[in-house]
Amino acid sequence: MKHPAPEDWLYKEARSLFLEPEVVDSDSVELKWTDPDEEGLVQFMCAEKQFSEERIRNGCKKIMKSRQGSTQGRLDSFFTVTGSLSSKRKVHETVCVHVCLFVN
Repeated sequence: MKHPAPEDWLYKEARSLFLEPEVVDSDSVELKWTDPDEEGLVQFMCAEKQFSEERIRNGCKKIMKSRQGSTQGRLDSFFTVTGSLSSKRKVHETVCVHVCLFVN
């Protein structure tokens, strides 16, 4: 083994954490999305975890910006059309798509 476990490793207890995890009933959990506590994040991430303050503040700005936009992007925004098709081919593909959608 490259990194053997320590002699006193509680492997049975560790295994049970994965095989029998403590689970909370989802009906008893209420999630509420709020604006991030920027100062709290900076205090925790920078003072306690030595992250860059600029990086954390920029991350907070991104979160705030994303909350102001639409909730979900369109699927076609992930794909781009490359090249161009001849008009004859476009008509053929359009007909094929319509026929396939009608048949299915």
